[in-house]
Amino acid sequence: ARGEQIILHAAEPTQRIRLVFEQFGTTTIRLLDRYGLLSPRVLLSHALYVDEEEQQLLARYGVPVISSPTAEMKLSDGVAPITDYLALGIPVALGTDCAVCNNSNDMFREMRQLGLVQKLRRGADAMPAEQILRAATSGGARALGATGRFGTLAEGAAADLILVDTANPRLQPLVHRDGYSNVVANLVYAATGQDVTDVMIRGRWVVRERRLLTADADALWEDLARAATALYDQIL
Repeated sequence: ARGEQIILHAAEPTQRIRLVFEQFGTTTIRLLDRYGLLSPRVLLSHALYVDEEEQQLLARYGVPVISSPTAEMKLSDGVAPITDYLALGIPVALGTDCAVCNNSNDMFREMRQLGLVQKLRRGADAMPAEQILRAATSGGARALGATGRFGTLAEGAAADLILVDTANPRLQPLVHRDGYSNVVANLVYAATGQDVTDVMIRGRWVVRERRLLTADADALWEDLARAATALYDQIL
């Protein structure tokens, strides 16, 4: 009633899909529909195994899908029909899932993986770089019901931005002129998080010239190493 959103893992992996069918006699998406849980306020993470009828349900109710291709590949979960979702107007956002099944949480790498896996599925022309970049930026805002509030550089939107150092062989040459530009393609397929030099969140610089301003980075790494060592001592 207050407009909260729900994010849940859905239609993955095959073992859970089988458990849902054994217990409820139907698929995950149809089960959510049965209980009135398909709406723009319910965000589906992964949504890998969704048939055409279920895709129509997602489109009808405007249910957003969050794709995390690196985690989905690392866990051998499967490949989401993202191009089909986009063709139906289903909101698609890009995510990383979590560090334990992703390792880098690098959104640039995530963009690259999304493009490559969809091209493997649908052909070399599937998912132009501009479409992938939208999934990583304004697509997230749309999925959260916040179109125009963030995810775009525009008057009235939150001043969230990054600066990317393009002065390296990986991102060169850069060509931007009438009728042709490779800037977005280079960002999607060649850039990594290591190329980000500055980060602004809501108008406040939190990283400048690759230096974290909001915490002691060295102390964070030391704390992380101690915590990881203690964890490994318990489980190994």
